[in-house]
Amino acid sequence: TAVQAAQLALKKGCQATLCSRRQLVTRNFDIPLEWFDSRTQGRLRHDFWAQPLEERLKHLRATKGGGSVPPRYMEQLQAAEAAGQVEVVCGEAEAGTVDDGGVAVSIRGQARHFDRIVLACGHRPDCL
Repeated sequence: TAVQAAQLALKKGCQATLCSRRQLVTRNFDIPLEWFDSRTQGRLRHDFWAQPLEERLKHLRATKGGGSVPPRYMEQLQAAEAAGQVEVVCGEAEAGTVDDGGVAVSIRGQARHFDRIVLACGHRPDCL
């Protein structure tokens, strides 16, 4: 979703910076292919549902291993980055001040200023 948000910003004529806490990972699916394989999916689902409720979330997070970008979107992102249309930055973003002119953010110790920030990570922000 973060890549798609950056792509939408580009379509609207905006300069975009995509910031990720970790390197972007390219995969077709966030979960391993064995979950789609008819030879193994039954056992995997059975084992999952047999776990206590509180263990299922841990299992999901461990299986998913973080978000990913499908190859098609990664190719488009890399082309946009090479064309200077989007900047891809890896590092923790720390919110600074918010004013009528936008938001001051520090990424890897470098001060940045943005008009808008789109959170596309499924994470509750600590700046609201």
